[in-house]
Amino acid sequence: MKRAAERAVAIVVGLSAVVLGCTEAATREPPRLNVDVGGAPGAFAPYQPPIVTAPPAGASGAGGTGGASGAGAGGMVATSGAGGKASGAGAVLLGFIPTAISDDGQVVIGVSEEAPARAARWSAHEGGRILSPGAIQGQPEVAALSANGEISVGFTVETVSGRPFATVWNGFQPDYFPSVPMGTRDMTAAVGISQDGHIIIGTASNSGDVSGASVATVVWTNLDWAIVGALPGDSGSEPTVMNRTGTAIAGFSYAGTKEARRAFLFRADTGVTELQPPSSAERIVPRVIADSGDLVFADRFSGPTESPQTRLDALVWDHGAPVKLPRCPSEGTSRVVALAAKTPLLLGACSNAFDDADATDETPFVVDLASSPMTLTMLPRATAIDRATPVGISADASVIAGLGRGAAREPIIQLWVARGAPIPTNVSVPDLGGAAPRDIDVAAISDDGSTIVGSAADANGVRRGWLIHLR
Repeated sequence: MKRAAERAVAIVVGLSAVVLGCTEAATREPPRLNVDVGGAPGAFAPYQPPIVTAPPAGASGAGGTGGASGAGAGGMVATSGAGGKASGAGAVLLGFIPTAISDDGQVVIGVSEEAPARAARWSAHEGGRILSPGAIQGQPEVAALSANGEISVGFTVETVSGRPFATVWNGFQPDYFPSVPMGTRDMTAAVGISQDGHIIIGTASNSGDVSGASVATVVWTNLDWAIVGALPGDSGSEPTVMNRTGTAIAGFSYAGTKEARRAFLFRADTGVTELQPPSSAERIVPRVIADSGDLVFADRFSGPTESPQTRLDALVWDHGAPVKLPRCPSEGTSRVVALAAKTPLLLGACSNAFDDADATDETPFVVDLASSPMTLTMLPRATAIDRATPVGISADASVIAGLGRGAAREPIIQLWVARGAPIPTNVSVPDLGGAAPRDIDVAAISDDGSTIVGSAADANGVRRGWLIHLR
């Protein structure tokens, strides 16, 4: 009998080539967005081809391009048994909980499985181990990774003072500690890095600031620094996202307290500007910035509290002007997840607030930003999966990773694979000491779509990090 670990996956393949097979549109900058904001949900009809069961692993057609050839043209394949051994060559136990992965899936960073939590790194060539804190005696934590996996950034919490100091690692070794003219700001932390590893963003703050509103957004480049982000009259700022090229940063600007905040966008060519919501009563949380810096995607809430009950439809700022994304074809609201770097496709999810206590009542979608008007397409669910949550999308939009839940509510890995792309055949969480993995979580997918990482609980309830090569 197959282990439950081998069954803990669902795959949906063969999405419309019009949606996920963009070619010409992927090579040009999307035009200014055009959406019928007053259109009824029915104006954005979901793609609903038939769902059939894929042949088992090893059967004719399984494992290659278009692996389940019995699906029929224009359809998709849904399966909850991808085959392969739970401890097969395609799966690796990392020894830590992963948080980020390099573009090619060859490097992973995260936090140790055992307390106290410590920064860790895994390389396909060198294996995994704890990152060194270097000259500062303390506990390192890692936050972000460059595209090639060589540079990691985060901070080291000094043992004696308890203060964080921004830290950069080159491979497994600490490289340097970025500095700013501290003044009253005696704490720093790096939280993001550009694709090429040359631009780092973070924060500098004052340990005596009770409200936390005097925190400053810092940009480090080639050991130099700059403080950016606070809107005129505000006391400080904090970044939430930087685009891959490092040319645009978005986050929060604080007016005396963290409760009194506005969303900002900083670009080297335009300076800092406010991302103004349609209503002053709404709260904006920037999530994704396009490489060009012209498009900023954000979640939106109806008041100061960010919760499923206060969530409104997501927005995109197109060259500074807010534009509503197409509405979900249901009564739910939308949130943004990720942007496929090489295509004009945005990944998001529609959710119903009334059933968000378990955060599972979601349906993923993609929005084609190059179409006029923009179109929203709901992604299908695999057989026996009634709820799905997207986590990430590959750069070419050929693979989308997430989590699905069936009647038992136990999460399983869910993949959506574009028509014509290779169908993964060994998507199984590694053996956790003979026990079936529980409470599976997917953390990230590599930009090339080759690898996913996540964690699961073993028989003792200890979370164990894993990596799965999809191809």
